Amino acid sequence: MKLRAFNLLMLFTIIPLKCLADTTAAPLLAAGNPLNIGVYKMGEPLAFNKESKVVGLLPDLILALGAAAGLEVKVHLLPYQRIFTNQQWIHQDLGLTFYTGQQNKAIESRHLTCFQRPLIRIPLYIYGTKPSTRTTPTLATLIPTPLLKEYFKLPSIEGKKLNVKRSPSAEAAFKSLISDRVDYVAASDIVSEYWAAQLPFKPLMVFSKVGVAFGTLCYPKDKYTSGDVRKLDDALLAIPKVDLDVIVAPILARYNLPSTIRSSLLPAD
Repeated sequence: MKLRAFNLLMLFTIIPLKCLADTTAAPLLAAGNPLNIGVYKMGEPLAFNKESKVVGLLPDLILALGAAAGLEVKVHLLPYQRIFTNQQWIHQDLGLTFYTGQQNKAIESRHLTCFQRPLIRIPLYIYGTKPSTRTTPTLATLIPTPLLKEYFKLPSIEGKKLNVKRSPSAEAAFKSLISDRVDYVAASDIVSEYWAAQLPFKPLMVFSKVGVAFGTLCYPKDKYTSGDVRKLDDALLAIPKVDLDVIVAPILARYNLPSTIRSSLLPAD
Protein backbone atom coordinates (compact mmCIF):
# COMPACT_ATOMS: atom_id res chain seq x y z
CA MET A 1 0.00 0.00 0.00
CA LYS A 2 1.33 3.40 -0.92
CA LEU A 3 0.35 6.53 0.86
CA ARG A 4 -1.97 8.37 -1.49
CA ALA A 5 -2.07 11.85 0.02
CA PHE A 6 -1.30 13.78 3.14
CA ASN A 7 -4.89 13.39 4.30
CA LEU A 8 -5.29 12.66 7.97
CA LEU A 9 -7.93 10.66 9.77
CA MET A 10 -10.69 10.57 16.04
CA LEU A 11 -12.28 12.06 16.21
CA PHE A 12 -13.67 14.50 14.33
CA THR A 13 -13.52 18.08 13.44
CA ILE A 14 -12.36 20.78 11.15
CA ILE A 15 -9.46 23.09 11.79
CA PRO A 16 -9.63 26.34 9.89
CA LEU A 17 -6.34 27.46 8.53
CA LYS A 18 -4.96 30.78 7.33
CA CYS A 19 -7.35 33.68 7.05
CA LEU A 20 -10.17 32.58 4.74
CA ALA A 21 -10.77 36.11 3.54
CA ASP A 22 -7.44 36.11 1.68
CA THR A 23 -8.04 34.36 -1.64
CA THR A 24 -4.67 35.18 -3.20
CA ALA A 25 -2.78 31.98 -4.03
CA ALA A 26 0.28 31.70 -1.81
CA PRO A 27 3.26 29.33 -1.70
CA LEU A 28 2.49 26.32 0.49
CA LEU A 29 5.99 24.90 0.54
CA ALA A 30 8.08 28.06 0.89
CA ALA A 31 11.80 27.42 1.07
CA GLY A 32 13.12 27.49 4.62
CA ASN A 33 9.67 27.55 6.20
CA PRO A 34 8.17 24.58 8.06
CA LEU A 35 4.75 23.26 7.14
CA ASN A 36 2.48 24.22 10.06
CA ILE A 37 -0.34 21.76 10.65
CA GLY A 38 -3.17 22.24 13.13
CA VAL A 39 -4.69 19.30 14.97
CA TYR A 40 -7.75 19.23 17.23
CA LYS A 41 -6.76 18.57 20.84
CA MET A 42 -8.30 15.11 21.27
CA GLY A 43 -6.57 13.94 24.44
CA GLU A 44 -4.62 10.79 25.20
CA PRO A 45 -3.44 8.92 23.24
CA LEU A 46 -4.38 10.75 20.04
CA ALA A 47 -3.28 14.38 20.45
CA PHE A 48 -2.45 16.14 23.72
CA ASN A 49 0.08 18.34 25.52
CA LYS A 50 2.66 16.87 27.85
CA GLU A 51 5.31 18.98 29.55
CA SER A 52 4.55 21.83 27.11
CA LYS A 53 5.11 19.54 24.13
CA VAL A 54 2.63 18.39 21.48
CA VAL A 55 2.49 14.60 21.67
CA GLY A 56 0.18 11.78 20.72
CA LEU A 57 -0.29 9.21 18.03
CA LEU A 58 -1.56 11.70 15.44
CA PRO A 59 1.14 14.39 15.89
CA ASP A 60 3.81 11.67 15.96
CA LEU A 61 2.45 10.16 12.76
CA ILE A 62 2.28 13.55 11.01
CA LEU A 63 5.87 14.38 12.00
CA ALA A 64 7.16 10.96 10.94
CA LEU A 65 5.43 11.09 7.57
CA GLY A 66 6.66 14.61 6.99
CA ALA A 67 10.22 13.53 7.73
CA ALA A 68 9.88 10.54 5.39
CA ALA A 69 8.72 12.92 2.66
CA GLY A 70 11.64 15.26 3.30
CA LEU A 71 9.48 18.01 4.80
CA GLU A 72 9.97 20.07 7.94
CA VAL A 73 6.68 19.94 9.81
CA LYS A 74 5.39 21.57 12.98
CA VAL A 75 2.19 20.39 14.69
CA HIS A 76 0.00 22.72 16.75
CA LEU A 77 -2.93 21.76 18.98
CA LEU A 78 -6.17 23.72 19.06
CA PRO A 79 -9.00 23.35 21.60
CA TYR A 80 -12.35 22.44 20.10
CA GLN A 81 -13.90 25.73 21.25
CA ARG A 82 -11.54 27.64 18.94
CA ILE A 83 -11.59 25.47 15.85
CA PHE A 84 -13.83 27.85 13.93
CA THR A 85 -11.97 31.01 14.98
CA ASN A 86 -9.79 31.99 12.03
CA GLN A 87 -7.67 34.42 14.04
CA GLN A 88 -6.45 31.56 16.22
CA TRP A 89 -4.91 29.87 13.17
CA ILE A 90 -3.60 32.70 11.11
CA HIS A 91 -0.15 31.05 11.22
CA GLN A 92 -1.35 27.56 10.24
CA ASP A 93 -0.96 26.18 6.72
CA LEU A 94 -3.06 23.03 6.89
CA GLY A 95 -5.57 21.57 9.32
CA LEU A 96 -6.57 18.02 10.16
CA THR A 97 -10.22 17.33 9.39
CA PHE A 98 -12.28 14.23 10.02
CA TYR A 99 -15.16 13.14 7.86
CA THR A 100 -17.18 10.00 7.24
CA GLY A 101 -17.00 9.50 3.51
CA GLN A 102 -18.61 12.71 2.28
CA GLN A 103 -17.47 16.27 2.80
CA ASN A 104 -19.71 17.64 5.54
CA LYS A 105 -21.60 20.91 5.62
CA ALA A 106 -19.07 22.55 7.93
CA ILE A 107 -16.30 22.08 5.35
CA GLU A 108 -18.46 23.42 2.54
CA SER A 109 -19.73 26.42 4.51
CA ARG A 110 -16.19 27.50 5.36
CA HIS A 111 -14.98 27.21 1.77
CA LEU A 112 -12.23 24.73 2.57
CA THR A 113 -10.52 22.47 0.08
CA CYS A 114 -9.46 19.03 1.31
CA PHE A 115 -7.23 16.33 -0.02
CA GLN A 116 -9.46 13.59 -1.34
CA ARG A 117 -7.71 10.47 -0.04
CA PRO A 118 -7.44 9.84 3.71
CA LEU A 119 -4.14 9.32 5.48
CA ILE A 120 -5.62 7.75 8.56
CA ARG A 121 -8.84 6.01 9.48
CA ILE A 122 -10.37 5.59 12.93
CA PRO A 123 -13.27 3.18 13.45
CA LEU A 124 -15.72 4.33 16.13
CA TYR A 125 -17.44 1.78 18.38
CA ILE A 126 -19.79 1.77 21.34
CA TYR A 127 -18.17 -0.03 24.28
CA GLY A 128 -19.60 -1.25 27.55
CA THR A 129 -18.91 -3.80 30.27
CA LYS A 130 -22.45 -5.22 30.34
CA PRO A 131 -25.90 -4.55 28.85
CA SER A 132 -27.59 -1.60 30.53
CA THR A 133 -30.68 -2.17 32.68
CA ARG A 134 -31.66 1.51 32.49
CA THR A 135 -34.65 2.59 30.42
CA THR A 136 -32.53 5.30 28.76
CA PRO A 137 -28.85 4.33 28.88
CA THR A 138 -26.22 7.07 28.96
CA LEU A 139 -23.56 7.15 26.29
CA ALA A 140 -20.36 9.07 27.07
CA THR A 141 -18.68 10.53 24.02
CA LEU A 142 -15.46 12.45 23.48
CA ILE A 143 -16.85 13.99 20.33
CA PRO A 144 -18.70 17.30 20.72
CA THR A 145 -22.40 16.39 20.48
CA PRO A 146 -23.18 18.58 17.42
CA LEU A 147 -20.31 16.97 15.53
CA LEU A 148 -21.34 13.49 16.67
CA LYS A 149 -24.85 14.02 15.30
CA GLU A 150 -23.52 15.53 12.09
CA TYR A 151 -21.02 12.77 11.42
CA PHE A 152 -22.84 9.69 12.65
CA LYS A 153 -26.28 8.24 13.06
CA LEU A 154 -26.17 6.78 16.55
CA PRO A 155 -27.77 3.36 16.86
CA SER A 156 -30.05 2.27 19.67
CA ILE A 157 -28.72 -0.44 21.98
CA GLU A 158 -31.10 -3.36 22.49
CA GLY A 159 -33.94 -1.15 21.28
CA LYS A 160 -33.19 1.63 23.77
CA LYS A 161 -32.46 5.22 22.75
CA LEU A 162 -29.25 6.64 24.15
CA ASN A 163 -28.81 9.76 26.24
CA VAL A 164 -25.59 11.29 24.87
CA LYS A 165 -23.30 12.93 27.41
CA ARG A 166 -20.17 14.85 26.46
CA SER A 167 -17.13 13.74 28.45
CA PRO A 168 -14.11 16.03 28.97
CA SER A 169 -11.63 13.24 28.25
CA ALA A 170 -11.33 9.57 27.38
CA GLU A 171 -9.97 8.90 30.86
CA ALA A 172 -13.05 10.49 32.45
CA ALA A 173 -15.39 8.59 30.12
CA PHE A 174 -13.90 5.19 30.86
CA LYS A 175 -13.68 5.87 34.59
CA SER A 176 -17.39 6.72 34.48
CA LEU A 177 -18.01 3.44 32.70
CA ILE A 178 -16.11 1.47 35.34
CA SER A 179 -18.08 3.15 38.15
CA ASP A 180 -21.43 2.66 36.37
CA ARG A 181 -22.07 6.39 36.11
CA VAL A 182 -22.51 5.88 32.37
CA ASP A 183 -23.58 2.75 30.51
CA TYR A 184 -21.55 3.00 27.32
CA VAL A 185 -18.66 4.91 25.78
CA ALA A 186 -18.29 5.87 22.11
CA ALA A 187 -14.59 5.68 21.23
CA SER A 188 -12.15 4.45 18.64
CA ASP A 189 -10.35 1.14 18.97
CA ILE A 190 -7.12 3.08 19.50
CA VAL A 191 -8.53 4.99 22.47
CA SER A 192 -10.24 1.95 24.03
CA GLU A 193 -7.10 -0.20 23.74
CA TYR A 194 -5.00 2.52 25.32
CA TRP A 195 -7.25 3.13 28.32
CA ALA A 196 -8.00 -0.56 28.82
CA ALA A 197 -4.30 -0.93 29.58
CA GLN A 198 -4.28 2.08 31.93
CA LEU A 199 -7.42 1.46 34.01
CA PRO A 200 -8.79 -1.51 36.05
CA PHE A 201 -11.27 -2.60 33.40
CA LYS A 202 -13.70 -5.40 33.38
CA PRO A 203 -13.59 -6.95 29.89
CA LEU A 204 -14.88 -4.45 27.35
CA MET A 205 -17.68 -5.50 25.05
CA VAL A 206 -18.40 -3.96 21.64
CA PHE A 207 -22.13 -3.26 21.44
CA SER A 208 -22.19 -1.51 18.08
CA LYS A 209 -20.00 -0.06 15.38
CA VAL A 210 -20.98 3.56 14.81
CA GLY A 211 -18.88 4.16 11.72
CA VAL A 212 -15.43 5.09 10.48
CA ALA A 213 -13.93 8.56 10.52
CA PHE A 214 -11.32 9.43 7.92
CA GLY A 215 -8.77 12.15 8.52
CA THR A 216 -7.64 14.49 5.80
CA LEU A 217 -5.78 17.77 5.50
CA CYS A 218 -7.74 20.85 4.48
CA TYR A 219 -6.89 24.41 3.58
CA PRO A 220 -8.81 27.55 2.55
CA LYS A 221 -10.15 27.33 -0.97
CA ASP A 222 -7.82 28.97 -3.54
CA LYS A 223 -5.28 29.75 -0.81
CA TYR A 224 -2.41 27.83 -2.40
CA THR A 225 -1.25 27.20 -5.93
CA SER A 226 -2.27 23.87 -7.45
CA GLY A 227 1.39 23.18 -8.22
CA ASP A 228 2.34 23.38 -4.54
CA VAL A 229 -0.49 21.08 -3.55
CA ARG A 230 0.64 18.54 -6.18
CA LYS A 231 4.22 18.74 -4.85
CA LEU A 232 3.04 17.84 -1.36
CA ASP A 233 0.85 15.09 -2.73
CA ASP A 234 3.68 13.63 -4.80
CA ALA A 235 6.15 13.79 -1.90
CA LEU A 236 3.87 11.67 0.25
CA LEU A 237 2.87 9.33 -2.55
CA ALA A 238 6.55 8.48 -2.90
CA ILE A 239 6.70 6.89 0.57
CA PRO A 240 6.69 3.10 -0.01
CA LYS A 241 4.51 0.69 1.97
CA VAL A 242 7.46 -0.90 3.75
CA ASP A 243 8.44 2.51 5.11
CA LEU A 244 4.90 3.10 6.35
CA ASP A 245 5.09 -0.12 8.35
CA VAL A 246 8.42 0.94 9.80
CA ILE A 247 7.02 4.39 10.65
CA VAL A 248 3.84 3.19 12.36
CA ALA A 249 5.24 0.30 14.44
CA PRO A 250 7.34 2.38 16.91
CA ILE A 251 4.56 4.95 17.29
CA LEU A 252 2.10 2.25 18.36
CA ALA A 253 4.71 0.80 20.73
CA ARG A 254 5.34 4.25 22.22
CA TYR A 255 1.73 4.36 23.42
CA ASN A 256 1.56 0.66 24.34
CA LEU A 257 -0.86 -0.09 21.52
CA PRO A 258 -0.95 -3.53 19.88
CA SER A 259 0.42 -3.91 16.36
CA THR A 260 -2.97 -5.23 15.24
CA ILE A 261 -4.28 -1.65 15.45
CA ARG A 262 -2.10 -0.82 12.46
CA SER A 263 -4.54 -2.42 10.02
CA SER A 264 -7.36 -0.13 11.17
CA LEU A 265 -5.12 2.93 11.48
CA LEU A 266 -3.93 3.29 7.90
CA PRO A 267 -6.41 3.33 5.01
CA ALA A 268 -6.36 0.51 2.51
CA ASP A 269 -5.23 1.21 -1.03
